[in-house]
Amino acid sequence: MKRMLEKLEPDLQPHTTTRENADSSNNPKLGGISRSEIRFVALFTLVLCIVTTVPYVVGHVASFPGTTFDDVLVHSLDTNNYLAYARQAASGSWVFRNPMTNEPHRAVFVNLGWLVLGKIASTLHVSLGLAMGIQRLLCLVLMCAAVYWLSWFLFESVFIRRCALVATMTGGGFGWIVTLHLLHIPINSSYFFDLSNGNLFPFYWALKLPHFLVSESFIVLSFCFFLLAERCRRPWQYAAAGVCYMLAGLCRPYDMLFLMAATTIFLAFCCWENRGLVPGIALRSLPVTMCVPLLGYYYWIFKLHPIFHWWSLPGGGAPPALLLALSFGMSLVLLPIAGWYLLRRPLGNAERFLVCCLLTAIVLSHLHYWLHFSFQFATNIYVALIMLLMAGLQRLIIAWKDRSRAAGAVIVGLLVVNSLTSVALTGQAVVLVKHGDFRTDSELLTAFSWLDAHSQRDDVTLADFAISNEIPAYTHNIVYCGYLNAVNFDFKMKAMQEFFGRETSNGFREQMLRDNQVRFVVLTAAEARDLAPLSGAPFAQEVFRNNAAVIFKTLL
Repeated sequence: MKRMLEKLEPDLQPHTTTRENADSSNNPKLGGISRSEIRFVALFTLVLCIVTTVPYVVGHVASFPGTTFDDVLVHSLDTNNYLAYARQAASGSWVFRNPMTNEPHRAVFVNLGWLVLGKIASTLHVSLGLAMGIQRLLCLVLMCAAVYWLSWFLFESVFIRRCALVATMTGGGFGWIVTLHLLHIPINSSYFFDLSNGNLFPFYWALKLPHFLVSESFIVLSFCFFLLAERCRRPWQYAAAGVCYMLAGLCRPYDMLFLMAATTIFLAFCCWENRGLVPGIALRSLPVTMCVPLLGYYYWIFKLHPIFHWWSLPGGGAPPALLLALSFGMSLVLLPIAGWYLLRRPLGNAERFLVCCLLTAIVLSHLHYWLHFSFQFATNIYVALIMLLMAGLQRLIIAWKDRSRAAGAVIVGLLVVNSLTSVALTGQAVVLVKHGDFRTDSELLTAFSWLDAHSQRDDVTLADFAISNEIPAYTHNIVYCGYLNAVNFDFKMKAMQEFFGRETSNGFREQMLRDNQVRFVVLTAAEARDLAPLSGAPFAQEVFRNNAAVIFKTLL
């Protein structure tokens, strides 16, 4: 191995020179991106767009009378919450209220991803679900381009850049092993978070969670602008990085906080290494400084605002460290080797920045005691992990590829194995869609349309929790309690359960409707049968009925 390394290019050798020389030698000598590289990125992105769109096409083509395909591939309360805000944008709003809780308040919340989603729907006159698909494809193109640009700062080898792009955008863990159950081999899928947790991998976002993809595209783009600025030291480049930090934050505030923390740690390390403030520290800190006003806004809205501060209370911690590590599959297997080679030489500026990003994401993901939403930071682990992994292995890969004709095929094989979970997720989505999953009863949608047409924008609607979660995504109505961020969520859930209880008196129901100024009550067909006494109550009048839902208008 020693002889092999000695024959590598000089700029890839470990250095024992001064820090300045080491930094220079470990930063790749970069030229422009060639046309062949652009063609590769374009072709790869096109293939990825087609593959991730197949389940949606199948959903529209499949015929299940009486149902409508939702244009989503997850069963999640979160998705309906996203669409509820996007619907406000489609209706002309630029700032949002919380439609999942009934307390009166002004529209003060800003989210760029949902705003653009709604504007796409209104401009193109398409459904929010289809608009989300358009946004998904646009951000997938941006993400692929940004990831390849990021690799340009780290690798001279075009082959390594391509490997980094493919590994980042198609990678997963060992979840594909679960498919062995098709061979009647029992496998416990709960051990494989890459199959079910949307926080970890870009392919999962491209397939199922466009909301994450929007923000992460800006994060990777911000990496590129910051590294470009570090290389050229031009003010507009730092400003462009700061704009990307803010755009990521306007989609997901967690991501801006991550970027600010990682950049601050990186600059602090530079100062420590310099034994004092480094030259141009104010300029290099510009991306962080630009985010301070937006951070102040988010502190106000999520900590002090009487309605939106409830949003910061729910949240779950990270899974056990071992299971989380195993979720990264081949990356985990190769990480010790890559880490060993990285530690044997001084790191380049881009590598040190990505080390700070990786460590920041990992640490923030495990701070549930202080940050209830801490695992949201896990979305920022994988890109930095893959780039550092490839940086550590690049000399071995190049040397191996130069000496063995079979090396290229083996490396491609490893990339295929790394992407098997993505293949499994796509196949699973196609199978579920073909069997009628991710669809909504058309008559229920008819009930929502009636409600939207026969109610005022601020009318409060009461329904069970599942229906309440859907109503704001299809109508302009506010609901009593439709999501985890509702004010006094636990209290409201108990009150709703009592309202829909068979033994509950109409007196309790009347008082609850009066106290919360409820204008409409939506029942499923089964609930209407169980709550027959409500039909004859003097405080409610039936105004709509079909096979899926019954709607009452209150007379209070």
